[in-house]
Amino acid sequence: MDDDWHDFMQEKFKQYGEKLGFIAETEVRIPQGKIDCVWATGEPVSEYFIAFEFENSVNKAQNIENLVKILSLPPQMRPRFLVQIYRKPLRDVDREYIEGISSKLPITIKIVDGVGNDVEEACVKLIINLFNWIAEYAELSEGLIKRLEGILGKDRIVKIFHYGEPSRSHLRYLDDALSYPKDYLLWLVSVPRQEDRQNISNEFRRLQEYDIVIISDVEPKYCDLATLKRFLEAEVREKGKSLILTGGFGLTRQYNDLGEENLGGRVGGRSNREVKI
Repeated sequence: MDDDWHDFMQEKFKQYGEKLGFIAETEVRIPQGKIDCVWATGEPVSEYFIAFEFENSVNKAQNIENLVKILSLPPQMRPRFLVQIYRKPLRDVDREYIEGISSKLPITIKIVDGVGNDVEEACVKLIINLFNWIAEYAELSEGLIKRLEGILGKDRIVKIFHYGEPSRSHLRYLDDALSYPKDYLLWLVSVPRQEDRQNISNEFRRLQEYDIVIISDVEPKYCDLATLKRFLEAEVREKGKSLILTGGFGLTRQYNDLGEENLGGRVGGRSNREVKI
């Protein structure tokens, strides 16, 4: 059972890597052993993008060896991400020990435990967990998202369009406000405020493709109000999608005073409620 699970996970992740456009291999030889599975990219330089180690059980010596053997690769060949996956749940003491070692290594490491015996179910959970995590460090391209839809299905990917303040502090606040659910992959596209109306139209043209639209502290004159109104009427009211406007009282009043250009309702007052997906 243990060997079967390990081998099935290796092969499944090789297949997934290929579907996502990576060079995917199993049992990759390195100076200090083998890596269970790697997804690599060939451009702009050859590198291991993600390395996976699949663990049937907790053996501290073996698990730590699997973490540090990556360091036998030259720095330019080390994976940007290393994912260590456990079939069974880790005890708190084991997790603290392994994460303590991981935090001292010069590589970004993710520990995922308790994925279970069902390989298909475990793989879907891992893909969601993996790319929600990677999105904290790297931008996910639209092409990659489309390929992920082929694995997860469109209903497991929540697409969020954020338009507004480009400052890092503001984006960090937005990231902190998002709660990454275990059953859905979140894809956030953030676009700074555009003052040229032609550019505004281009950015808003595909709003209907998103599940959540966030207009973040942006005055009406910097928005394509007609497109925003269509999204509210056709996507929010008819399909249950979400439109979120953020800003102070003065900005709220600007939207509510639009007259004939009004979005079709009034912006409510301040809310501290948690929004769950």
